Amino acid sequence: MQDTSQIAVSDDEYRLINALQISPRAPWSVLASVLGQDPVTLARHWARLERCGIAWIGAYLSGNAAKASALFELSCPPSQVLAVARSLAYDKEVLTIDLTTGARDLLLTVLCEDFQELQHYAVERMRLLPQVVSMRTQIVTSNRLTFDARTWRLNVLTPAEVRQLAQYQKSQNERGLAVQRKPDRRERDLIASALRHDPRMSMESLARYTGIPSQRARDCLSSSLAEGDIVLRAEIARILSQTPVYAWLFIKVAAGQVPKTLKSLAAMPETRLATAVMGSCDIALAAWLKSLEDLERLKTALAQQLGLSVIDTSIVMRTPVHLHEWLNEAGLRIRAGDAQPG
Repeated sequence: MQDTSQIAVSDDEYRLINALQISPRAPWSVLASVLGQDPVTLARHWARLERCGIAWIGAYLSGNAAKASALFELSCPPSQVLAVARSLAYDKEVLTIDLTTGARDLLLTVLCEDFQELQHYAVERMRLLPQVVSMRTQIVTSNRLTFDARTWRLNVLTPAEVRQLAQYQKSQNERGLAVQRKPDRRERDLIASALRHDPRMSMESLARYTGIPSQRARDCLSSSLAEGDIVLRAEIARILSQTPVYAWLFIKVAAGQVPKTLKSLAAMPETRLATAVMGSCDIALAAWLKSLEDLERLKTALAQQLGLSVIDTSIVMRTPVHLHEWLNEAGLRIRAGDAQPG
């Protein structure tokens, strides 16, 4: 395993990551005015964080572009777990792959354009993996009832700094919502492909990369981001996030209480994903925590304060794929052509 003891993140770099969590494409000049640093210095910090795999911006389809999603729980022999994960790492439908403890060996977060595509993936793709001895599928019942880590924060900025960045991002979203001619599927997919290559590329580069005229590319980008059809998310390697423990909790909820419960879970600082599912439980909750003791405290709080029953828990041992990006054993991002996911 790679030694991460020498990979340090300065306070200024943590602040930069937090800022990009709020507004991933904010110009360096805007970020500099909020953070009180030189734009060139900020760009240099970000280049180092990306180069070392410490932080990055993930791009993925959501909203109207990914109307069907599910959690796939796979079991396979211990000797085959990594081989299966590496095989699935190339699939466009797979957003994240977690290697877990408990009743499942692999937990996949899968996004598809519609339910028909999800059905096809579940049946036709999985039958090509003879190493998988069992599979359980938890269908996400509604995107509206899904709260993911796009709102998770490092919380190292001042309230005033957060307000400034949030206001800037709000203005960008309003501009995108005002676009009259929404992007078609081809335009949206071209924009998404470009952003996976470089989430902060200039408008000139975006037009050149996609072949879409400059003003139209600007409109397609603004609209797709504002509508939530493409999501940009600033991420940090979990081991450097001060919350190194990653757990999945599977929860039963009283009838009719799922929407209210999800809103309560989404407000917790530990929450990375809270979603309503149809399967062996009602809600799947992913959380980043400071320690295993915090996991026990969380479970107690869920029972005592929200009256929830946690029917199963898994600890994530490794995440070889996160937001379509490959990670090494330490959870640092690697480029797809450089090595296989950890």
